[in-house]
Amino acid sequence: METHSCYDVLGVSKTATSKEIQSAYRAIALAFHPDRAGQDPKAAFRFREATEAYRVLSDPERRAAYDRGIPRIRSVVDLLMRHASGQRVRELMLPSAIATPQRGIDACVIVSAAERDRSAGKTMRIATPKGAVAAEVILDIPREGLLPVCTIPRLGFPGRNGAEPGDLIVLFVEQA
Repeated sequence: METHSCYDVLGVSKTATSKEIQSAYRAIALAFHPDRAGQDPKAAFRFREATEAYRVLSDPERRAAYDRGIPRIRSVVDLLMRHASGQRVRELMLPSAIATPQRGIDACVIVSAAERDRSAGKTMRIATPKGAVAAEVILDIPREGLLPVCTIPRLGFPGRNGAEPGDLIVLFVEQA
């Protein structure tokens, strides 16, 4: 589908005043408003398109951002795809086509801090959740200084269609 600039939609120049923009919008709104045009889908589209263009150009801040070339956010997916962390969130929350590779989900294991303390200076064998990349993990437990969370890259659940697996997160908690 071909896209037009806000100026093209309203039929005004980039140097148009706010009165010219308002006048152009009113003329389009009168012609294509659903109350006048009825159920015509082309008229409804033209009305929505003009309303959005007017919303951008009638606000001085939005117009300045638009003129600088800052792209308009068209959807939640559009916003998320602009940053790497957003792409990761999108992959988890908005799954796409079945053939699309998707990173695996992180797996989490909870281990009591008492168990960790008993294993200080030794290795500890930790069973992972069913379906994770590894059935169990062996951790070297230092005598001191181990954080309450340990992340082991790519040992979570497998990715889909060749994508990398998620991470394994080991959480050490105090017993109550």
